[in-house]
Amino acid sequence: MKTQNVSIVSIHPDPAQPLAFDIKDVLGAFGPYLERWLWSVRNLDWLGENSEALCPQVEAAGTVGLWMTSQELLSHARRVYQTIEGEFLAFPREVDPATVTAQELNLRCFPASRAELAIVAVDGGFFEVYAKDPDILSRVRQFRDVRDEDPSNYF
Repeated sequence: MKTQNVSIVSIHPDPAQPLAFDIKDVLGAFGPYLERWLWSVRNLDWLGENSEALCPQVEAAGTVGLWMTSQELLSHARRVYQTIEGEFLAFPREVDPATVTAQELNLRCFPASRAELAIVAVDGGFFEVYAKDPDILSRVRQFRDVRDEDPSNYF
């Protein structure tokens, strides 16, 4: 599968303060870009103030995920102190969720999907960010420990 239009980085928290960094920080880095997207949230497990209630809703949504705006996602994320697992796929706002296929929601098919960005929480330890636009990805390079990943290991 063609991978040259996709870049992937992993973002690792400070080992001395592993809970000081979470999904709200990753989302916050995208600033004005957030208004461009509508999110499919899948495989969610996170902990925080009244935030666990969203996990069963995401599970009930099944393979299509629970769709929400960036503002809704950020509002939930601000109450989270640890994201253990989660797949957050950002599609352009003009994409109708009813037209998104199961294949487009599969991370292995990200290069061919209409999704522009994916954030994946991995085992409560770090985040992977997939992006097709290097300018978008550059916004997360501000964090302390950002590692470039080889897309051929993912697709």
